[in-house]
Amino acid sequence: MAYVIAEPCIGVKDTACVDACPVDCIHPKKNTSYEDGRPGFEDVQQLYIDPVECIDCGACVPVCPVSAIFATVSRVTPPEASSTALPPTISTARFIVAVSILSSIMISAPPVLRTSPS
Repeated sequence: MAYVIAEPCIGVKDTACVDACPVDCIHPKKNTSYEDGRPGFEDVQQLYIDPVECIDCGACVPVCPVSAIFATVSRVTPPEASSTALPPTISTARFIVAVSILSSIMISAPPVLRTSPS
């Protein structure tokens, strides 16, 4: 089970979760520039958890002041595990953004939309 940071983080970007994470999987970090082209702290609206780096310890969950961190049902395989034409850093960034957006949508969706078909 991986963790995701959802909609309540937008605009808040409290870094208590970054400090609590034992493996440094929450990005972007304050005062850090990424050589692989990832956006910096000031360039994004919310933080995200890299599902590949996350060890599923859950240390970030209780320290989030806006309760924006949730466990997902299963670990997701990043796109570079399959054959893609994109460089791994671009592919990973797009994948992480997509997972974060989809998680936010499902968390904020009305209960009718969250149920699975019979």
